[in-house]
Amino acid sequence: MRKILLPITIACYVILFHHSAQAQNDIPSCDGVLRKQTYKDLSINNTDWRLSTDIQKDDWQEAKDSAGVNAILDGIPLQGSYDDYKKTSSSLSQSYSSSLTVDQTRNIYWSGLSLDGHAQSMYESCLSAVVRLHSRLSLTVDKVTDNDVTLNLFYNPSVNDPGRIGNLKWSYTNINQDDEKTLSSITEVSNSNYGGGYTITLSRPKDKDYQLAVNSVDLGTTAGPVIITAPPKPPPKPFLIQGHSGVLIWAQNDFLVTFSGDSAPQNGPNVGRSYHYSFTGQFISKNKVTGKETVLEKTTACSVDYDVGIDVFGDNSIRMTEDLNAPGNPCGISDSDKHHVNTFQIAP
Repeated sequence: MRKILLPITIACYVILFHHSAQAQNDIPSCDGVLRKQTYKDLSINNTDWRLSTDIQKDDWQEAKDSAGVNAILDGIPLQGSYDDYKKTSSSLSQSYSSSLTVDQTRNIYWSGLSLDGHAQSMYESCLSAVVRLHSRLSLTVDKVTDNDVTLNLFYNPSVNDPGRIGNLKWSYTNINQDDEKTLSSITEVSNSNYGGGYTITLSRPKDKDYQLAVNSVDLGTTAGPVIITAPPKPPPKPFLIQGHSGVLIWAQNDFLVTFSGDSAPQNGPNVGRSYHYSFTGQFISKNKVTGKETVLEKTTACSVDYDVGIDVFGDNSIRMTEDLNAPGNPCGISDSDKHHVNTFQIAP
């Protein structure tokens, strides 16, 4: 393929126009490969919780098995169950009315292809089998870096099509005059199965969205539009706090805070016992949360409640106070476990 450098502000996304209806319907299957091959590189310790809406149960389980229960997957703790994870994701989206569009999500996943050559190869194989095999003319995104995006213009002629087509006409929105001239210079393409076609390197966008398509007058076929989005602005930033006996608690401004998880002490008098923790709280001001933490000892089915207060300070630290609320102490809680005052840093 010939290589052309274009100074276009662009982000990662791919839509392809297909010769057959079946190929058009198969586009989501390649999106699945894209997500599956890139989410681990992008999502572990990522803080953009909006990506969590796209995480499937097998993705969640694989991440939990490989990264551990204390890891963060798309900004949300892996402790607890998959239902806990999705409930937190849904609560965040609803509270802040903040989500990513399909285009923006692809933008993020495309950036993962530049981190993993195997992921890029797997996605390329899907495009070749599902899209290009059934398309006479296609326009795809190959990879994305912080500064560049690489596009492929691919011509796959049918039996009666010529080996080379001309009269390519580009259409676009939000592109400056210099970029128009560059695109207009690409007026023909050869059979890409024999080395024809184009690899086009473009600049990644900063703050604008674009649309780009190319029409073959000779074939009466259009490739595109390619929807090109600028990187999304970050969402409101949540924070994590470390609760009683190491359980992670999820907290976010202005709405009900809930989280649950399991713990098995590794030392001390409670070794060999297992516990389930669940926390429910409410922000009563910008910098203060109050709530209740229920601790269930699974081995004895004994349950106690703690009153919890959380104070958030300007130096990105929090103070968490837990007081046992169990008249008569039915579970035999030790004096040292009845009252906790701990200070933690807000997780990045």
